[in-house]
Amino acid sequence: ATAFKAWLTGYPTSITSRIFNSSFAYARPDGVLIATSRSDLYTDSRIAAAWYQTETNQYAAGTVETGSVWTGLTSGGSYSNVNCGPTFSSSTVWLTGTNAQSGTFGRHDLLDSRYMSFTTQACDQVARLYCVED
Repeated sequence: ATAFKAWLTGYPTSITSRIFNSSFAYARPDGVLIATSRSDLYTDSRIAAAWYQTETNQYAAGTVETGSVWTGLTSGGSYSNVNCGPTFSSSTVWLTGTNAQSGTFGRHDLLDSRYMSFTTQACDQVARLYCVED
């Protein structure tokens, strides 16, 4: 069976302890290659194509207003200290979504490390998730 996981992390869990597929390439549903391996997704600060395609096979616009994606990641692929959650020991902050706390967002329309870590926004904001096969 195929399993998909959100490309999302929270303290103290790194992305490599959540996404186990380390050697296979990652591509969008339309077949466009995003990265050659898991490490290529986060270690070289560059991906081959943007994550524009959605789960409904549409192509999302990429602007500051519409390109936000929850990641919880730094530009190097480790968990960010500015994170709404989940903490993997308590997800109460993630579930309550308060504007008193902030989380790290990436941008689905960018090819450099900002696809993982672009800005922080309040935890009550709605945004997309990256999902990968694992």
